[in-house]
Amino acid sequence: CCTIDWFTQWPTEALLSVSNEFFADVDIGVTDEVKESLSVFCEVIHTSVSNMSDRFFAELRRNVYTTPTSYLELINLYLSMLNDKRKQLCASRDRVANVLRSFSRQMTWLPVWKLS
Repeated sequence: CCTIDWFTQWPTEALLSVSNEFFADVDIGVTDEVKESLSVFCEVIHTSVSNMSDRFFAELRRNVYTTPTSYLELINLYLSMLNDKRKQLCASRDRVANVLRSFSRQMTWLPVWKLS
């Protein structure tokens, strides 16, 4: 019986290129410099997980594979979490705005109540 190792690592340049393409296509509300930093961060995370999986194999003889698909899932997870957090932030902002509007209306009625 033989096995074929289909899990070859992508070079650093390829990882950066893929993440740059993902972040370039999506409006995440940041500058190009920040997008570049996010790309480098994703590459560092993927590479460090690969290194730790090698260490895990050396110590426990158990394989953990980091594949190109797992890298794409990392980027998609980041974008998904960013979208969720934006929705939460917008909902919180709207709640605060409603409270401030209500408070403002009550403050305009306060002099009328004092005169009564």
